[in-house]
Amino acid sequence: WAYENGYNDSLSLDRIDNNGIYSPENCRWANDYQQANNKRNNKIYTYKGKTQTLTIWCRELNLPYSTIWYRLSIGWTFEDAVSVPVNYRRIKNA
Repeated sequence: WAYENGYNDSLSLDRIDNNGIYSPENCRWANDYQQANNKRNNKIYTYKGKTQTLTIWCRELNLPYSTIWYRLSIGWTFEDAVSVPVNYRRIKNA
């Protein structure tokens, strides 16, 4: 099964549905990036009708992960966090 399904020394076994069992139908060979984006503790966001992890959104939108993560942690909506220019600073009322 391993060689017929893409085995490579740089990959590791990953469950497609991590709530499912290890079976040929639910397993794949994945790189570190794929493995990291298929964990239960990932935050999933839906934006413009598409749902994916924060890491994938940041790569797709060419945004710095740390900036978007910080914005979300201080209460920004996901839409604001990814659509407001990165060099923008909110001014707090005194």
